[in-house]
Amino acid sequence: MRFRALLRILTGGFLAALITWLLLFKVSDSDTWWHIAAGRLLLRDGWIATDPFAYAREGLPYLALHEWLAQRVIASVFLLGGATGLIGLRILFALLTFAVIMAIDWRRLWPNALLVGCAVVVMRQGFIERPQLFSNVFFALSLALCLRLLDEETVRSKTCRRIFLVLSISTVLWANMHGAAALMAPILLGTAFVQRSFDAWRIGRRGDRAARMECLILLGWCVLLVILMLLTPSLLGNVTYLRSLLTDRTAELINEWNPRPLSQYLLWIGPFWAAAIVALAWSRHRVVAVGLLIIGTGLLSRSAQRHEIFFVLTALGCIVYELRWNDRWRALVDRASRHPLLSIVATTVIAALILWINAPYHAFMLRRNLQGVGSFAMSQGAADFLDREKIDGKLFNNYAAGGYLLFRGRKVFLDGRNVDYGYHYLSRALAARYDPAVFYELERTYGFTVATVEYRLGPEGDERAFAFLKNDPTWALIYVDDWATVYLKRIPTHADAIKRSEYRIVTRDIIGNRTLPDALTPDELTRFAAELAHAAQEDPRGIGALLVLSKLLRSQGRFNEAAAIARDAADRMPYRHEPYELLASIAAVQGKWTEAAALYDRMLIVSKGLPLTLPYALLAEVYERAGESRKAARFRRDR
Repeated sequence: MRFRALLRILTGGFLAALITWLLLFKVSDSDTWWHIAAGRLLLRDGWIATDPFAYAREGLPYLALHEWLAQRVIASVFLLGGATGLIGLRILFALLTFAVIMAIDWRRLWPNALLVGCAVVVMRQGFIERPQLFSNVFFALSLALCLRLLDEETVRSKTCRRIFLVLSISTVLWANMHGAAALMAPILLGTAFVQRSFDAWRIGRRGDRAARMECLILLGWCVLLVILMLLTPSLLGNVTYLRSLLTDRTAELINEWNPRPLSQYLLWIGPFWAAAIVALAWSRHRVVAVGLLIIGTGLLSRSAQRHEIFFVLTALGCIVYELRWNDRWRALVDRASRHPLLSIVATTVIAALILWINAPYHAFMLRRNLQGVGSFAMSQGAADFLDREKIDGKLFNNYAAGGYLLFRGRKVFLDGRNVDYGYHYLSRALAARYDPAVFYELERTYGFTVATVEYRLGPEGDERAFAFLKNDPTWALIYVDDWATVYLKRIPTHADAIKRSEYRIVTRDIIGNRTLPDALTPDELTRFAAELAHAAQEDPRGIGALLVLSKLLRSQGRFNEAAAIARDAADRMPYRHEPYELLASIAAVQGKWTEAAALYDRMLIVSKGLPLTLPYALLAEVYERAGESRKAARFRRDR
């Protein structure tokens, strides 16, 4: 008995530590920033009547009020604890969510916690600092209570009355935290109504007045929960916002509102389908309700990526619930827990598997410098530059940049409030990424003279987005870093800023792709080096300008200077492979073979799993000259 208790404690501790570790990443979601900005206004003014963020909607009603309470909480936490506070909130609510799921069967914390650990790896992005964070807890609570209700002999019991009370309170809070997402509460409770009705029909009690009353009570509570959803400051606002979201087609344009490719879905979500179905088929307890829960939320998860977490939580809850009533499973767990070596080995293997599954994503977060505490916004450097240079004027921005820019106090062209903008406006704004005719039409219509555009290049990026601005003589590039650019319209108001800051040779593609341009004159080379140094100084986060400058100096034979700049890049982003590859090539040119081999070792470690084309011949030569013949032979063999 002592070992069983210790095993439960250790497993629970592992799960808590795993959740904390997996969710210890920087605040970086673009929508988080407008939630904070809206929350600040709600805390200051009490309510938001007209749009305060978008100059194209000035004077129009502010629609995104369905999350008002969550935004107040998020803004309050941010004001008190900054980004670290939000990370703590994220971890706390994830712990609460999975604690509720585990509470369905506390007695078998081991091995249930290991199953939950697998789910955390898959759904970590469902726990970002948005109102969805609160929905996760309320959904898990509603699910656990409805599953508990299934096993009550009568819905008139004291336990059921408590369940209904908690469901009522949580539904009101949920509706004010995340609007119509609270509709899931009566839907979940509806499965208990269907199960109770089926049980009455199966045993021939359709004419039994008491049985009919039991079903009517459950149906009445479902209706009451729907009514309680209206207890918000906007009354019918949640319903009208949901109707708009489902009918105005803006969801078609946003990635998270669309299902992920089926192959990816089956890879990551498919195992939870399989486990839930196996648990239900094996245990066959309350088959109707549990089957409806699995199928219903499963279909919902195929409607949008953001709904997948509801299915995963449902699958977890149903698996734990079904196995709780399975005598063979309980006996199997009891036997395993009586053998310390077996249970420890099984736990270790599953824990190692969880960490192995998470390893590629963890490496991705390290490469992006997103692991740990703090915050990151792609447009941060651009916003700092605009403030520093005191540049004003109507602003054009791409979809993802809007949240952070309005957080910084700028009126934006677009942000993540899809319904507020409507399908026509949003579709035109998104089309402007590739179609210069649409961009120039919007320019004429709205008169913007500043453009802040985030970008991604390379295998994961999009070379075509706003590429036409590079060759447009009416717009000047005045800021560029690894993630964002700022262009100014060539008008008298911006003449001084353009004169001070315009890049004439450096482009977004040069910084983003880390490439040197074709033949330049000596004067152009001098200016190019100065522009690269200026770009690197303007944004202390990025490495693109440093790497290109280092390559330029290397091509000029200035190896020591090139190495010093490449080391600065490595210091800024220690888990990116490019600085080490560049440093190794410089060391090799100088004949520093041991140093070059060590740098290539580091490059290979941090680039593990990336689809890189390695210079096998060069690696073999460097390792051979460094006296590492075995490594040299490996690269000759792999060539």
